[in-house]
Amino acid sequence: MLNQYILMKRQNKLLEEENVNVMREKIRIQNLLQDLQNALDSFNARSPMSNVTAMITNSVIVPPMENFIKTPPVASTSTVFPVQNTPSLPA
Repeated sequence: MLNQYILMKRQNKLLEEENVNVMREKIRIQNLLQDLQNALDSFNARSPMSNVTAMITNSVIVPPMENFIKTPPVASTSTVFPVQNTPSLPA
């Protein structure tokens, strides 16, 4: 019984250490994501928005094609490949 208790205490300690490591990794990843967001915000703040606005206002909406195929294409089961008459090579 005492051996089981000692074993469980060791396992509990290992689990707590693993939990601490997971929490550290979580915080590290959150900091990394925050730094990436800050970098993107900084980059976007420096980029000229006038070009983006001009592209949006000058964009043309392309109407859908009117001469489109209304039935799906059907694959032929009897495909014929052309045969070329070429001289045979000497053996």
